[in-house]
Amino acid sequence: MIRTRAAFSLIEILVVVAAIAVLVAVLLPMLSKSREQNCQFSCNSNQQQIYQALLSAQQDQRERWPGQPGMRDAQVWLQHAKTYAPTDTMWRCPSNLASTRSDATDYGFNPQLYGVAKGELTAPAHTVLLADAHTPLLRTAGEVAQRHAGGYIACFADGHCTYMAAGGAQVIFADGDAGHYFAFGVRHTPITFTGEAAATGASGVCREGSVVALVNSGPHSITPTITVQGGVNAPAAGLIPGVSPTILAAGQSRAFTLRCRTAANGVKVDTTYIFGEHPAVSLSVPAHSTPAEAAEPAVPTTD
Repeated sequence: MIRTRAAFSLIEILVVVAAIAVLVAVLLPMLSKSREQNCQFSCNSNQQQIYQALLSAQQDQRERWPGQPGMRDAQVWLQHAKTYAPTDTMWRCPSNLASTRSDATDYGFNPQLYGVAKGELTAPAHTVLLADAHTPLLRTAGEVAQRHAGGYIACFADGHCTYMAAGGAQVIFADGDAGHYFAFGVRHTPITFTGEAAATGASGVCREGSVVALVNSGPHSITPTITVQGGVNAPAAGLIPGVSPTILAAGQSRAFTLRCRTAANGVKVDTTYIFGEHPAVSLSVPAHSTPAEAAEPAVPTTD
C-alpha cells in the first residue's frame, strides 16, 4: 500500500513564514549595526592617516599646520596633506554612499588652525582638527556631516579620534557657542568659575580679538559675574555682558572674543574685562593693540 504525504496546511505555512519574518527582523538590525561599526572603524583609521600626513607636512611649514592665519582656502590643507597621503580611499568616508567624486574629500579641516603651531594650542586634546564634513573646511556646525548613526567621527589636534554622538558633548564653532570641545578659539585664555562670582585664571593683557574661554567647573548651571570698564558703547561683536549668552551648564565652556569698547565719539578706548569677584580675573585690552589673527592667551601681568 502506497502512502502519500499530506500537503502542508495553511496554518503550518503561516507559522513558517512568521518564524522567518521574526528571524529577519532580529538579524537585519544586527547586520546593519555591525556594518556601521565597521564604517566607523574605517573612518577613524582614515582620519588618523590624514593626521599623520598633516604632521609630515608640518616639517615643510616650520612645525605649523599648513597655510597662514585667516586663510579660508580649502585647497591649502588638501594639497599639503595629499602630498603625504595620496591614496584616494583614505579620503572617502565609507558611510557616505552618495559620494562619487575622487578629487576632494569627505572630511573637513578646521581653518582656525591654519598657520598655528601644535605647541601653541591651549588644549590640543580638546581642539578639533578634522571631522566628517559636507565641505573641506569646518567653518560652522552645519558643515559637520553626521553620517554615523546620527553622529560623526572627529580627529583632534593631539592625534586621537573619537565618535561624537548626536546630542552629546558639543563643539564650539563660533563666538558665544557652548560646548566641551573647540573648533573656535584654538588658542584661548581659560577662566574657570567654581561659582557665579568665583573665578580663577591668569590676569594679564591681550590683543583685541583674542579669545577667552569661560569654564564652569561646578556641579550646577551658573551665570558668571562679568563686568567691563572703559568706554560708554559696547562693541558690535564679542563678549558683551548682559547681551551675550553666558549661562554655563555644569562642566560646560563658552568662548568669546574680547574687543574694545568705544567712547561717545566712537573712538576705541582701553577696555578691561573683570571675571568674578572673590576671587576675580582681570584681562585688559589696549585700544592700540593689533587685532589678533588667531586667538592668543593673555600675557600675565606682574605685580
